[in-house]
Amino acid sequence: MMPLDQEMKLLYQELFTQFSADSITQLATETGFIRRKRKLTAMDSLFLFVFTTAHLSDSSLEDLCTYLQDQTGKVLSAEGLNQRFNWRTIVFLQAIFERLLQTKFRHSFQKLMKYSAIFERIRVLDSTAFQIPDAFAKWFPGTGCTSVKFQIEFELLSGQFTHAHFEPGRIHDAKTGNSLCQTVQSKELILRDLGYLNLAEYEKLTKQTQRYFISRLRNNALVYQKNPSPSYCLNGKLKVSTVYTQHAIQELANTVKRGDTKEFEGFYVGKNKVKMPIRLVICHFSVAQQEKRIARMKEIERVRGIRYQEKTKAMSAYGIYMTNLPEAITKEDIYQIYSLRWQIELLFKVWKSTMALTHCKPMKMERFICYFYSQLIRLILCTMVTYQMRYLLWIKSRKELSEMKGIEMLFDKLKTLYLAIKEGAASVVQTLLYIFSQMERHGLKSRKKGKPTFQQLIGTLE
Repeated sequence: MMPLDQEMKLLYQELFTQFSADSITQLATETGFIRRKRKLTAMDSLFLFVFTTAHLSDSSLEDLCTYLQDQTGKVLSAEGLNQRFNWRTIVFLQAIFERLLQTKFRHSFQKLMKYSAIFERIRVLDSTAFQIPDAFAKWFPGTGCTSVKFQIEFELLSGQFTHAHFEPGRIHDAKTGNSLCQTVQSKELILRDLGYLNLAEYEKLTKQTQRYFISRLRNNALVYQKNPSPSYCLNGKLKVSTVYTQHAIQELANTVKRGDTKEFEGFYVGKNKVKMPIRLVICHFSVAQQEKRIARMKEIERVRGIRYQEKTKAMSAYGIYMTNLPEAITKEDIYQIYSLRWQIELLFKVWKSTMALTHCKPMKMERFICYFYSQLIRLILCTMVTYQMRYLLWIKSRKELSEMKGIEMLFDKLKTLYLAIKEGAASVVQTLLYIFSQMERHGLKSRKKGKPTFQQLIGTLE
């Protein structure tokens, strides 16, 4: 590992040069956001949209103008700011967002992971949705209410985002999942929840070299085994309906003892004549784990006004997974690796709590879209930098950084980073070193009994 100040200098070059005054002004000119010399510069706008703790959606125009004047000295009327929320601004923010998505970082836990001989990247896809004012129902129809959904996919070992977009709440997750399955590269593993289950896409991955998945399987799914004694017609032709024997997941799950993980060999999933071979793993959770799952079901029932069947609640005692990973990955490893999917849930939690993503009030559509892009930029920026510092902290002192604490601390320092960017590279490096020292002192992960940490799950720490 090179000296820490050199690492931070490289981090600046990889990322924060994108936010320099020259870079942002050029991008603003190219996108048409800036067409003439104006009182409010592109950097001033960037500060308001991204590097401020002022809430772009929840605050009034007057409050935003007051905050802008306090921080930059630029005087702007509420109507003047309102007019700046237009489609040129959206294109400008979208360009920053897309450029940020293309950023590549040097550090990844790939070489330190015990599974690196089999896969080198772990891509996790999930969505988060929330209700928004009915004034946006025309653009963002939901299921039962007006809502917007964010689809996020990022790579766990480096913090690199591979996909991000927002869409109407009623669009099914499978649409995004199907399109991203086609982008999976060699030695990549994808972790998917039930909302993205698509056997046809997983079958395509299985037929390709070193493209892997772990997915949950529905409690009421049917799985199959090859029949050792199929039937034949009088003319000697095989009866297709007897090639496989059918099994219900519930029946298999009942054979797994509490606290155990069991793999069922020789099983297939699929419809019609085509069946895909899988490794089927069923975990029987502890009583405490099941109680947490049932509590979550009750919360969903309360919020959404639905009712789970009793047999569904009974099956909450089991985790059912299918994968095409090779035998070198044990059944216990499959469950542990899938547990890493929780990292994206933590990301959504900090996005909603610390960055107040769900705080939206009625406003014009252009401002609404600007708000969404500004939130995406913030999330990606804070996450990517935090994950790089997580790696450096581990290499430097074998300490584990809490991803949530790190993102929260970085979010609080966005204004400081903006001021450092305006001063130049040296100031940014010193600011990053300060943030790193604060993370090392106050951002370490808390160890909880029975809950393995990220380092333990990927095998770098016993």
